[in-house]
Amino acid sequence: MLEVDLDRSPLTMTRQPIAARAWVHYPSVDAKLDVRVIAGTSRAVQIERDVPSGKLGVCVWANAVERA
Repeated sequence: MLEVDLDRSPLTMTRQPIAARAWVHYPSVDAKLDVRVIAGTSRAVQIERDVPSGKLGVCVWANAVERA
């Protein structure tokens, strides 16, 4: 994922997932969802959320996430 920009920003893993709300873009809709932050850089954040088949993890821009 190029947006993480690991060449210039170190990846920080959270000790425990952090409750947050994040805007996530899907092909047919944008949605603000309850998520857990599990890692990130100054530019991008890796989030996860529960879905019926297990956990779904995606990477979003940092400014699309706010703590719950």
